[in-house]
Amino acid sequence: MKMQFQGIRIISALASDDIRISKKNQHVAIMNTQLTQQGRRHNQMYKRRFRKSQKRQTEIEEIKAETKAGCTIPLIPQVVSAPHSTERRKQVNFQINQNQILLSLPVIQEEIHKTTQHKHKV
Repeated sequence: MKMQFQGIRIISALASDDIRISKKNQHVAIMNTQLTQQGRRHNQMYKRRFRKSQKRQTEIEEIKAETKAGCTIPLIPQVVSAPHSTERRKQVNFQINQNQILLSLPVIQEEIHKTTQHKHKV
C-alpha cells in the first residue's frame, strides 16, 4: 500500500503542485496526468502547425520584396505530383502576387497551355 501511495504522490506532483495526497483524490491525480499529457500533445501539434505557417509567410514576404524590387509579376509554376495516381499526373499551379496587377484569365490560360505543351514534348 505504501509503495502505491508513493507512486500516486509522484504522479500528482507531475500533474500539478497543489494536489494534496489522500486516498480520496488519488483518482484525481491520475486524471490530471492524463489531461496534462493531452495538453502537451496538443501544444506540440499547434507549435508544428504554427512553424509551418510562419515559414510559408516568410516565403510570401520574400516574393513580395522581389516583385517590388524587380517590378515583375511572379508566375511560379509549381509542379504538383499526385502520389495516388499511377502515372503521377502533374498539375501546374500559378501563384499570383496580390499586390501586383492580376493577370486576365486568357493570359493565365495561355501560360498554362505553354507549360503543359512543354511537358508533353519532354
